[in-house]
Amino acid sequence: MHPTFSRVLLAAALASAGSPAVATEIQLEQGWNAEQRASWYDASLGSRLLPLAWAQALERPDSEERLFSEDNARRLGFPLRNWQGGELRLPRGFALDQQDDSQFSDTRLRWKARQSSSEPWVGLNCAGCHSTDISYRGSELTVDAGATLANVQAIFDEVLAALRRTSDDGDKFARFAGNVLGSEDSPANRDLLKAALAKRAALIDTLLSMSATDLQPGPGRLDATGQSLNRAAINSGARHLQANPTDAPTSFPALWHTLQMDKLQSSGFVPNVKVLDLNGQVFDLGYLAGDIGVVQGDYGDVVSHPLSGLEGYISSIRVDNLTRVEGLIHKLKAPAWPSQLFGAPDSARLAQGKRLYEENCAACHASIGRDDLQTPIKVRQVRLKAHGDDAPIGTDPWMACNTFTFSSPSGNYFGLFRPSLGTPSGVGIVGRTSKIADMQVPEVFQIMLGKKGQLADGIAEIIHAIVTGQQTLPGSDSLQALPTGQLLLAGGDPAGSQAPSLAAGEVPADKSARKDYCLNTEHPFLGYIARPLNGIWATAPYLHNGSVPSLYDLLLPQEQRPTTFYTGSHEFDPSRVGYLTGPGPDNAFLFDTHLEGNSNAGHDFAREYDESQRLALLEYLKTL
Repeated sequence: MHPTFSRVLLAAALASAGSPAVATEIQLEQGWNAEQRASWYDASLGSRLLPLAWAQALERPDSEERLFSEDNARRLGFPLRNWQGGELRLPRGFALDQQDDSQFSDTRLRWKARQSSSEPWVGLNCAGCHSTDISYRGSELTVDAGATLANVQAIFDEVLAALRRTSDDGDKFARFAGNVLGSEDSPANRDLLKAALAKRAALIDTLLSMSATDLQPGPGRLDATGQSLNRAAINSGARHLQANPTDAPTSFPALWHTLQMDKLQSSGFVPNVKVLDLNGQVFDLGYLAGDIGVVQGDYGDVVSHPLSGLEGYISSIRVDNLTRVEGLIHKLKAPAWPSQLFGAPDSARLAQGKRLYEENCAACHASIGRDDLQTPIKVRQVRLKAHGDDAPIGTDPWMACNTFTFSSPSGNYFGLFRPSLGTPSGVGIVGRTSKIADMQVPEVFQIMLGKKGQLADGIAEIIHAIVTGQQTLPGSDSLQALPTGQLLLAGGDPAGSQAPSLAAGEVPADKSARKDYCLNTEHPFLGYIARPLNGIWATAPYLHNGSVPSLYDLLLPQEQRPTTFYTGSHEFDPSRVGYLTGPGPDNAFLFDTHLEGNSNAGHDFAREYDESQRLALLEYLKTL
């Protein structure tokens, strides 16, 4: 068996023997065994979108088809799978979450008398946004922890529409109630169920309304950062929320090598701080903080309260499972180009391609071996505004700009200490109105404190020092930190300390003025990172916002790149290294790069490649 593949099913042999054609399913070798892969797909991280009983009974808004039927789940990009290998079938990337909800807020719902406080819920986990399906001439290829092509926004929209329609349509509600309540179906329980439906719909509507925008992300994209920030604002308990349209959708980044990088997210606004626990083990504090923000955005339940001190916030977020999943990512390798399926890269072009890469790409994109899962990676960030010898990056500015400028009343976060690292305004106290990124960082640390029993030994003490603004720690001899951790504990982020401290009120409300403000402001949040390109062949479409359909197109001058194309198809084109872009039943979303948030500009090259050079570089990129 070729080392690129860990498993090729018998279907190919059956098909070649004259049996009915069945897709060949291929699992690439990425360093995980079967048990580790199962953990990736099955672990609950504390996202609670719907009670399981509701998810199984809800119908699509305009038909009697179940919302999570095989056909609809696959249409949305979430094929059903057997959760934990049992009989329960859930959309891939969804997990069962069963916790005592007695102290929760949004998900402490009661829809029948004498209901248990440990009803099972379903919600997204990492695999929902980080699993890639690639089709090629009847073969199906899975890339673990890659970039999904699922329509994540559509599933949130459909859930809300289904809840509303079920509540308003008597026949739908009768069917729903019969399935959810079963033998406990009664007029009194139906009243409880309808009230619970309304409460859940209102919560989801609050987030979607606060985030509302005319720009649709389509398959393979989501403004996950904007959604996470808005959810943090909602969890503050503030009464008068400020609209922050999530109009900067991004592609989902592949996760291999991310734990080695010093900055995370497309713009690098999450510092990947590492500290040592009392046992001398590295603890990925920054990575965990970023993941908590993501789970919160995916309908994790967080209960904030004023000036919480050191007891932290109660939440549904599973810090223990997040830590285990991060352990899996430590072992994750980038997928190698599957030559048996796509054909080997053209060896005659590789030497020229490698030379072009070293001359034109390597200065920004660090080179690291596929099997090197230890070496720290210092990513290069290129700013929206010219910085030093760097010209402006020129790519669509809105993901970075929104992250930097989204603001809201701070509610229960008022008065929390704001650390330097990871906040746009640096050291201070959260005011009555604040940039959301300024208040999400202390909020996430409060969530960690609320889960101190799930943290490694000594980590809670480090977080205590952060949330109280201490410069030194009691017993610091035993709480040693890595260099980046020492910077955090001293409150001294080199980039952040040089950044201007900007109040939320200084940001223009008008979108055009806000864009000018971001393009002309010098700040570490306002840029995008260049990461290593291992496995780049499996991460189409390209640029942070998915605005360039193939690697071939990315190597063209920006004025020659496609301005419109269709997305949704999983059918791969090895010659261009991307997915098919023509219209079709599976390729129905029209991506228009003329729209704000969708720009395909930037990442232009100091030199223009001729066609021979372009093809040589393309062949070399396949080998990374």
